[in-house]
Amino acid sequence: MPKKLSKHVGSCVGYTTDLAADHLPINSRSSRKTGKSNGKTFYDDENYRWMLDCLDGGYEVCKDFYEYMQDYNNLEKKHIHNLDSHSTKWNSKIQQQSPYSSYHTTKNAQLQLVGKPTEEAKILRVRHAAIQDVIDRYLAEVEIIYPRTLFGTSHRHYRSSAMKDLFKAAHYSLSSLSDNLKKLREQEQSIVNSNNDGSYVGNNSNAATTKQLKQIRDKIAHAEKEYHRERENYCMRVRDIYEQCRILEKDRLNLIKETLIEFTKVAYSSEHVNQQRRVYEELMQYLNAEQDTVADLNFWAQNYRVYDSEIDMPSRMNRKRDDSDNDSISVRRMRTSSGNQQKNGKHTEENVQQSDSEDEPERSLADGTAARNEVK
Repeated sequence: MPKKLSKHVGSCVGYTTDLAADHLPINSRSSRKTGKSNGKTFYDDENYRWMLDCLDGGYEVCKDFYEYMQDYNNLEKKHIHNLDSHSTKWNSKIQQQSPYSSYHTTKNAQLQLVGKPTEEAKILRVRHAAIQDVIDRYLAEVEIIYPRTLFGTSHRHYRSSAMKDLFKAAHYSLSSLSDNLKKLREQEQSIVNSNNDGSYVGNNSNAATTKQLKQIRDKIAHAEKEYHRERENYCMRVRDIYEQCRILEKDRLNLIKETLIEFTKVAYSSEHVNQQRRVYEELMQYLNAEQDTVADLNFWAQNYRVYDSEIDMPSRMNRKRDDSDNDSISVRRMRTSSGNQQKNGKHTEENVQQSDSEDEPERSLADGTAARNEVK
C-alpha cells in the first residue's frame, strides 16, 4: 500500500471507545452551516455527505457570482442612460439660453462639453455588451453543471445523484457491520444487567451465564476485526469516489476563475480607458484652440451694430477721442472770435456817439444864427 494512502487509511481506522458510534448520523444541518468537522474526518460516520454538499452547494456560489456581474452591468446600463439623458437635457438648455448672453465660441465650447457624455456613453455601450456576453456564456455553463431538479425549483450538480449512490454503496457494508456490532454490545450489556448483584459476570456462579457472556464477547472481538478490515476497504473506496468528485469540483472552480479573468479584462480594459482619455484630450484641445473671448466680444458688437463698420473697438475709440478733441478746439475758437466781435462793435458804437456829441454845438450855433436872420 502506498505510504500516503496507508497514512490516510490508518487515520480513518482509528479505534474508538464505542464502535457503535461510528454508525450514528452526524448533525449534518449544523455542520453544513458552520463548515466545521467537529473533530471528525471525512471517513467517519456518513461524512462523505460533505462532498455532496460541496458539489450541490456550488450552485449558490455560482449564482452569487452571476448576480454580482449582472448587477454591475445593470448599473453600467443605467449609467449609460443617465449620460445620454444628461447630454440631451443640457444641450437643450444651452440652446435655449438668451442670445444676448450666450453666443459664438463660448457657447460652442459649452455645447462641445455637454456633448461629451454621449460620446462616453457610446464607449460604455460597447463595454456593456461585451460584459453581458461574458455573463451569458457563464450562466449557460452553470445551467449545464447545475440543471434544475425534476418537479422542483432547486438546482443540483448533474453528477450529484451518481456520486451519492457510489458513496452509499461503499458505506453499506461498513454500516451493516456497525449495526451488527451495536447489537452484540447491547446483548452483552443486557447479560451484565441481568445479574442481581451487578458484579462482574466472571465471578458469577451461574456457568450458563458466564458461557453466554464469553460467546458474546468472542463475537464482539470477531466483529471488531471484521469491522476494521472493512473500514480500511471503505476508506480506499471512498477516497477513489472523492477523486472523481474532486475533478468535478475542479471544473466548477476553473469556470469561476476563467470568468473572473474574462470579466476583469472586459470591465477594466485599457482599451476603453484609452478611448475615454481621447475624449478628454480632444475636448481640451478644442477648448484651448477654439474658445476666444475677444472674438466673442467683437462678434457681439458687430451682430448688434455697435459700430458703423468692421473697424475694431480700439481704433474706433481713438478716432472718437480725436474728433472730440477737435470739436473742443473749434468751440473755443468760436467763443474767442465772438468775444472779439462784441468788443469791436462796442468800440464803434462809442466812436459814433462821440462824433455825434462833437457835432452837437455846431448844429446849435447854426440853428441860432438862422433864427436871428428870420427876425430881422
